[in-house]
Order: sequence, then structure tokens, then C-alpha cells
Amino acid sequence: MELLVMIDAVRRSAANRITAVIPHFGYARQSAKEQSRTPITAKLVVDMLHVAGCNRVMTVELHSPQIQGFATFPMDNLYALLLLAREIEDIMLERGLTSDDIVVVSPDVGGAKRAAALAKKLCAPLAIFSKQRRRDTQAKELDLVGEVEGKTCIIIDDVADTTKTVCDAADRLIEKGASTVIGAVVHGVLSDPACETITKSKIEVVIVTDTIPLDEKVARCPKLRVISVAPLLAQAIQHVHEGTSLSDLFET
Repeated sequence: MELLVMIDAVRRSAANRITAVIPHFGYARQSAKEQSRTPITAKLVVDMLHVAGCNRVMTVELHSPQIQGFATFPMDNLYALLLLAREIEDIMLERGLTSDDIVVVSPDVGGAKRAAALAKKLCAPLAIFSKQRRRDTQAKELDLVGEVEGKTCIIIDDVADTTKTVCDAADRLIEKGASTVIGAVVHGVLSDPACETITKSKIEVVIVTDTIPLDEKVARCPKLRVISVAPLLAQAIQHVHEGTSLSDLFET
């Protein structure tokens, strides 16, 4: 609501163009009607931004890229995968690891495309978890496709809320013989008790961007390693202001 009020105030002050920079797009996970009588709240948020007077939206790693199709104005979906890849490469350099020593892991089938993109950037193999219930009376089981024994595993996800998915996957990877597990997350929602879950899990470190402020969470969880999206957003804002292509940010 604060954002909408500010947009309305600026529009009524005769601004030539209004671009909303929203690092973590609210309600992005409600982007489809999964079952009867459920809202598509991501569409509602886009509509409210349009009514308030927004001409363009800049955000980081939409949960579902098709949200861009809800809007009649441009939506710039910036990718943080390069930032995470650079941080992982720094860790590899510190530890003397090569691409043969690591495996990129998707904690679920839905994130396989994102994990495959990171694996391609790091020239590393890919492993995927599949969660399924074999019988109605049994709990869901995690099945792993891929070889992880003796490897440093990088679990990649876009949103970490309770972190149960990532931490369960990390514990299972250690059981399968992985030497170390590192998490890489774009948006760290980290709802309670996420910090305690990470601390108790077998995951060594969780790399997360600061699209959501994490100062208080970092103080509670020493395993968090925060990287800033400020340089990415600053360059994107400059490109938009000057009317130049944003694709250069991801091609260089």
C-alpha cells in the first residue's frame, strides 16, 4: 500500500514516467489457479500497480516468469543467477575445487530449469530431487536422480521460506555420500523457524541475496552468506533511464 500511495502521489505531481523497482515482487507465488476458489493474487498486484499509475516495473527473479504477461506495461525480470554463480566460483577458488568436484542440485522437479542453467554456467553435472507419495498412507519420499557421492553439492532455489525443502534435501545428500552441501537462494523470506532449521541441518552455508533485508536473520544464523543485488539494480536503473538494452547485463 505504501508503494501504491507513493506512485499515486508522484503521478499527481505530473511525473513523466514512473518505474517501480521491486526487488522481491509480492505475492508472486500465487500466479495460477491451482484449485477451485483460489485467487491469482500476482495478477491483482499488477493491476493495482497499473491503476496507481506505474509505467514500468523492475524486479528480481520472478517466481513465475509468466507474471510478465499479466501486465500491459514493461516488466523487467532481472536474473540473480550470475551473482550466485560468481559467489560459488569464489568458494570453489578458495577451496581449490574444479567443476568435476561439484554437482548442482534442484530440491524439486519444478526448479530443474533453474538448476540446469546454473549447472551450465559452472560446467557441472546436475542432480534432481523428486518428492512423491508411493501410498496414500505413507509420507512423501525424496528420490534423488544423479550421482553425488564425494561431491560438493550446490542446492539452488528461488525462494526459501521455511527452508524445510532445502534442508531436507541437504540432509539426504549427506546420507547419499556428498562431502559438503551449499545452498544458493535468491529470495530469503526465512519465516520462523527457518534460521533454527538451517542451523540444525547438515547444510554448511546458504548464499542468499538481499532482495529482502536480512540483518536480523544473519545475526541469528551464522550459516547465512548475503550478497548484494544493489550493483545489478543500479546498472539496470541506469540502462532504463538512458533507454539502452538491459540484455547487456546478462550477456557480459
